[in-house]
Amino acid sequence: MIEFIRKENKLNYIHNPKISIVLPVFNGQKYLRQALDSILDQTMKEWELIIVDDCSSDLTQKIVKEYMKKDKRIIYVRNNKNLKLPKSLNIGFEQSRGKYLTWTSDDNCYRSNALIEMSNALDENTDVMMVYAGMMNIDGNGLQLGMQGKTSFETIYITNIIGACFLYRREARENIGDYDIELFGVEDYDYWLRIVREYHIAYIDKILYDYRRHTSSLTCEKSNLIKNQKVILKKKHINWIIEIFENNYAMLCKLFFDYLEIVGTDCAVENKFYKFFPFLKFYKKNLDENKIIIFGAGKIGKEAFERLPNKTVAFGDNDIKKQGTFIRNIPVKSFGEIIGREETLVFAVSKSKIHELVLQLAEYNIEKSFCVYPFCIS
Repeated sequence: MIEFIRKENKLNYIHNPKISIVLPVFNGQKYLRQALDSILDQTMKEWELIIVDDCSSDLTQKIVKEYMKKDKRIIYVRNNKNLKLPKSLNIGFEQSRGKYLTWTSDDNCYRSNALIEMSNALDENTDVMMVYAGMMNIDGNGLQLGMQGKTSFETIYITNIIGACFLYRREARENIGDYDIELFGVEDYDYWLRIVREYHIAYIDKILYDYRRHTSSLTCEKSNLIKNQKVILKKKHINWIIEIFENNYAMLCKLFFDYLEIVGTDCAVENKFYKFFPFLKFYKKNLDENKIIIFGAGKIGKEAFERLPNKTVAFGDNDIKKQGTFIRNIPVKSFGEIIGREETLVFAVSKSKIHELVLQLAEYNIEKSFCVYPFCIS
C-alpha cells in the first residue's frame, strides 16, 4: 500500500510538465532541504517533482509537506512499508507525466542550469535517447573534492560512468520498462546498460550537479551488498557485451579480467570470450610449483615480485631501456628471450595492456599458459 498526496489547489500546478523528477528518500532529513532547494532554484520551470518517501521515520514527511505549501509542482507519495530504492523509483515514474525523466537523491544537488542544459540537449539531438553531465564531488559539509567528468564511453561496459546527473526520454521507460527490483544497489547501472543496448546516449561536458560523498550514503553503507549485486549484473549483461567487442582484442581482454575479478570462475562465460579471442584459453588461474618470469618491470611487476620473491627468476619487458637492467639482482629480458623457457609466465601490467602481450604470444605461435597478476595470487 502507498499513500498518494497531490495538492488540490492547482493555481501554480504544471498540467503538462516537460520534465518529471523522481526523488526517492528514506530518512533523508539531513540534506533533503538542500536537495529540494536546488530543484526549486532551476532556471527551467516546466517540471514536476515526485517525492517517494520509503517509509521514513525521521522528519522527512514534515519537511516535504513544508515544501508542498511553497510549490504546487511537488507531489508526495509515501510507502507504508520500506520497499527499497528500485521499487520506489518505479512507483514514482508510474505517476510521472513529463516528456523527459530523471531522478535524484536526497543528499545531492543540481546546479541551477542543470535541467535547461539537459533538456535543450535532448531537444536539439533527436537521435539521442539519454544525456548525462559532469558532476562535482562534495563532502558532507559541501566542500568540493574534485570533478567527475567524461571518461571513454567504452568504459560503460565495465563500470557505471553515467553518474547521478542525467535525463532521458519517456520512450526509454515505455520501451525498456521498470528498474529491476532484484538489483538494489546497481539498479541505475543496469538501466543505463539496457538503454545503451538499444539507443544512443550523449555526454554534456559541463558540471551540472553536486554529488555528496559521505559515510552514511547508500554507496558507503551498502558497499558489500553492491559488490555482490555487481556479480548478478555482470552475468546478466556479459553475453551481448562480449559480442559488441568481437574484433576489439584490447577491450575483450580487459572485459575478461574485469569479469573474473568481479564474478570469478564461470566456464560458460569464459567460453564466450574464448570464441572471439581463443588465445585467452591459455590463461591459468593459479600458479603451480614452477619458478616464474614476471613480464612487466614497472610498478605492478615490482609489486608482484614482492609477493613472489622466491619464485621469480627473471623479469621481462618490451621497453628496450629496461632490457638488460636488473631489479633486485634479477635480470630484465626481452619478450623473445623468455618465451621459450619452461618457467611460468606471469603478466604484471595494467589490464589495458594485457592484450598486447597475449597477442605477442599468438604472433610467436606459442600456445603457452600464462598467469596474470594479481589473479594468480590466491
